[in-house]
Formats: sequence, C-alpha cells, structure tokens
Amino acid sequence: GDLGVLVEQVLVNDIKKKKVDSTASDKRRLDMEGSIQDEKEPKAAKVKGGKRATLVRLNPASRASGRPKQKAKLKKAKEIEETMLFVDNLVSYGDITLESFEEAVKTKELSVAGIGDTTRAIRPMFESAVFKRPKAFLIADKPTQVVETGVRFVLPDSAKNVIIRQQLLSDKNPTAKELGVSILDVGTFSILDIERMKLWHEVSRKLLKAQKLIKFVKNLSIERGAESKKQQEILKTIPHMGADTVYHTGGHDIHFTELARFGDESWLSDTCVYLASQRVAEEATKLSWWQPKIESVVDPIYLQMADVERRSGFIDTSDRIFSQIQANRIVCCPIYINVTFPHWCGIIFDMERQTVWTYDPFHREDFLRRVEDIFESRFRPIMATAMEVKNFPGSLQDDGYSCGVLVVLWFEQYMSIARATPPDQSIPFPRGNKLHPKDLTYMRFKHLSYVFDRVVADADIDQ
Repeated sequence: GDLGVLVEQVLVNDIKKKKVDSTASDKRRLDMEGSIQDEKEPKAAKVKGGKRATLVRLNPASRASGRPKQKAKLKKAKEIEETMLFVDNLVSYGDITLESFEEAVKTKELSVAGIGDTTRAIRPMFESAVFKRPKAFLIADKPTQVVETGVRFVLPDSAKNVIIRQQLLSDKNPTAKELGVSILDVGTFSILDIERMKLWHEVSRKLLKAQKLIKFVKNLSIERGAESKKQQEILKTIPHMGADTVYHTGGHDIHFTELARFGDESWLSDTCVYLASQRVAEEATKLSWWQPKIESVVDPIYLQMADVERRSGFIDTSDRIFSQIQANRIVCCPIYINVTFPHWCGIIFDMERQTVWTYDPFHREDFLRRVEDIFESRFRPIMATAMEVKNFPGSLQDDGYSCGVLVVLWFEQYMSIARATPPDQSIPFPRGNKLHPKDLTYMRFKHLSYVFDRVVADADIDQ
C-alpha cells in the first residue's frame, strides 16, 4: 500500500513540473515576441544632399538567431503580414519611384525621348555603386544602422515559384504585392517591387544602346556639308525611335537593337550588312551611266537555306544573274562563316572579267578556304560559265567587330577600281594595309546612314 501511495505522489509531482515548464515556455515566447514588437523604429540614414533615405526594415521573422519555432504555414503568414507593412518602399529620386516608372513604361513609347528622363531619374543615389541599378535602402542588422546598398533583384522564376508555393499552402491566389521573397540574410522584399526592379534593368539596357548610338554619331567630326546634315538628321531622329521596335524595310525586318550595334563595338547583323551593301551597289550603278554596268547584291540569308531548289532560285533571282550571265554585271555577296567564331567575308563576281574574287578581312587561309567551299556548293552548280577564283587582299582587320564594315567597304572599293580599269587590263591590287581608326569610324557611320535612310524611308517616325 505504501508503495502505491509513493508511485501516485511521484506522478502528481511530475505533472505539476510539466505545467510549470509549459507556463515558463509560454512566458518566454511572449517576452520574445514582445521584445520584437517593442523595437524602436530606426531613423532613416542620411544620404547625399542631407535628405533622409527611404528605409525598408529587416524582417525579424527571417533572422536565423532567436526566432521561435513555428509551423511553416504560420511562419509564412507572419512574413507576408510584415512584408505588407514595411517592404513596399523602394529607392526614389525626387518624385520618381519604381511604381511611377512602371506606369510611364506602360503609357509612353519606349524611346529615349519618351522614357529616357524617367529612367535616368531613378538612378541610385550612391555614385560609387559598381552596378547602376535601383536598390532598396535597408537598415543592416548592426547597431550603427549602416545602409545596405548591395541588393539585386532575383530571377522572375524564383518569384513565380514563391507564388505557386503560396497558392498550394493557402488555397488562394495571392498577388505579387501580397507576397515577399527573402534574399539571403538581407531581408524580405515584395515580389512586385522585385519585378519592377527587373523591368527597370531591362528598359535601361535597351535605352543605353540607343544612348550609345547617339553618342557615337555626336562625337564624329564631319566637315562635309551633306554628311554633316545627315549627322544632324540622325541625331534628331534616334531619340524618337522605339528601342524595342521592329522596322520593316527592303523585304526585311530590322530591330532597332541591330541599328544600335553601329554605336558600339558590336558585330553587324545580316540585315545591316545586306542593306548597306545594297546602297553601295545602287550608288555604283548611278556613277557608271557613261559605261552602263549593273551592280547587284545577293542576300546572305539565302545562302543558309537548307532546301537546295529554293535556295538556288533565291540566289539566281528572277533576273537569272548566274544562270544567264551578262558581261556588264558585277554581283557582290556578303558571306557569313563560323570557323572559330562568327565572321563576315565576301565574294565578288566580275562577269566581264570572268573572275570570282574572295576576301577575308583577317587574311586567314582557313577562312578563305571556307569561303571557297561556300562558292563551290552554293554558286558553282547554278553558274552558266566557269570562272577563275582569286583572292583579293583588301583592308586588314585588327579588331573583333569591324568585319562587316570592311566587307562593305571592299565592295565599294572594287566597284570604283573596276569602273576606272579597262576590261582588257588587270585589276590593280591594293596593299591590304590596316585602315586608320578614324577612317574606320567614319565608314561605320557612313554605312549606318545607308541603313538609316532605308529604315526612315519605310517607317513613320514621329519627331
């Protein structure tokens, strides 16, 4: 009997002890949550000009240390609630915010004139920032309240995954503004703000290409009257051209970003090289009125077609330039090759001299062999007369992006030489030296003006 009483007493004491521990645990939890809520709202850190920066407070629930254990669903709900309270403020410059920027993008044309001022106005306040992207001002988890400026946007796929997970957990369809994404140990951001940051980056990148093109044209020193007038016309028009617009000209679609390649160290597209070559041929035909010659250009896109019959038809054209050879015709063809890297070369068919000239700006034997292979497979089968293939030592390329410009220049130079040389005399070879950088820059502008004229003639661009 005494043993039974003893066991009963032990059980009663054990139950009382558990109740006390549970009460203490609840009390500690309440104290912890209370201490988080009682934290003083930190003051905004000062930035340039003495103004106070907009602050985005760190989410206490995302801190690794001291966070109470909660169920995943409750924890997610708490993070969303806190995000709604203090995460919806991002960097602003004057009255321009990411929200107003998004509205401007929706209502205005995506051009330098339409949206450029709004894009520039939302530049970061820190001039020393390495990456010029909009950033959230965050109070770092330090006593000194250092402003964190290293925040970047996350990938859109990550944001989509957050939305999908929340839909599965809550059986609801939350909006991007209602959800937050925790970026490492920095803090929690509204998905809507992250999407706006990415939109800013994409738009800025497109407008930057347009601004580089404007700068390229503006910095040219051109003294010739007609070309100086063309320079001013281009400078007046480019700011009003949509940075994401596709223009249709000469049977081709040309994106504005293809035009923008003229403004930096970029490789020219198929359409730009073709349209510039076509203009060179048209000008050469006008100059040979006293000794009629027909200069034409083969579209390099046709050479890449897999269907042999259709490809041959497009190359030969309705004028039968290869299957019915005329002695007064010169045909130019830009050739795209990819031996070790994408590169432009060229072929000229001088029907009067029964000669096929090949040219590689790098003067490389392996590149020239590839050009000859293309001639043998694409042109030889449809030619009515056999011709001798020779290499022409044109200007030498010493950079990685001017091949298209040099090929178009070679077409222009050869037509000029052929026009001045009697048919019974050999074509004099140039020395094949490098072009002076200033001359190369001028030729790049000249070819830009050729393509620009075609685009503007066929497009309605408000100024």
